[in-house]
Amino acid sequence: VFFIRGKGNKKGYEIDSLHIMDVAPTVLYLFGIPIPKAMDGRLMGEVFEREYLTKHPIHFDERDMRRESIAFDFGEDEKRKIIEGLKALGYMG
Repeated sequence: VFFIRGKGNKKGYEIDSLHIMDVAPTVLYLFGIPIPKAMDGRLMGEVFEREYLTKHPIHFDERDMRRESIAFDFGEDEKRKIIEGLKALGYMG
């Protein structure tokens, strides 16, 4: 079940086809956060009044977030603690 309510929403509009992945881009739009181009799902623009969409243009983030990675540089002591923790949880033998 998905409900959306607020300024600019079409009153009484029923969404015919909604995928769970469509929720994130729509929420990002509502908060004024650019939607990553590579994000799965789509903005559910049909739930908004045309006037609202005109006043609040959709912004996309052109970066491909899937290709960016975060590198962590752990020292030997930190690596040992992480490995011990993973072993204690049963993820490593």
